[in-house]
Amino acid sequence: MAWNADDDKKQLVYDLRQGLAEILINILKDIEYSFQERNYRAVFEAEDRLFIFVSMKLKETEKNEYNNSVKSLNDLIEKNPEFYLNAEMEGREVYIKLKEIMLWLVGKMERYKMFGGKEDRENL
Repeated sequence: MAWNADDDKKQLVYDLRQGLAEILINILKDIEYSFQERNYRAVFEAEDRLFIFVSMKLKETEKNEYNNSVKSLNDLIEKNPEFYLNAEMEGREVYIKLKEIMLWLVGKMERYKMFGGKEDRENL
């Protein structure tokens, strides 16, 4: 954090959390847009980017849960790669697995207060 002293008051000039929030917002937007476009490959790549940031909060067992979900997704993709690679085709099972991964990631973000909260604003 960088502070600027002004009339004996500290003003927050820059906080790395702001930068992290911007990155996370962009990733979440990418996921939403990719789901709308049925670009499942882009959805997974964005979810994996999101996992990088969420993983710093996770316990080892939670990281293993994520890895097991990814393995399950990869098994589905191997059986039907066209559903993963071609937005013109409906890949219900792949969609459902990607949605499960997304809900899991967002649930962990909420659990570990990555969306912020009132107490965060009070500490600034």
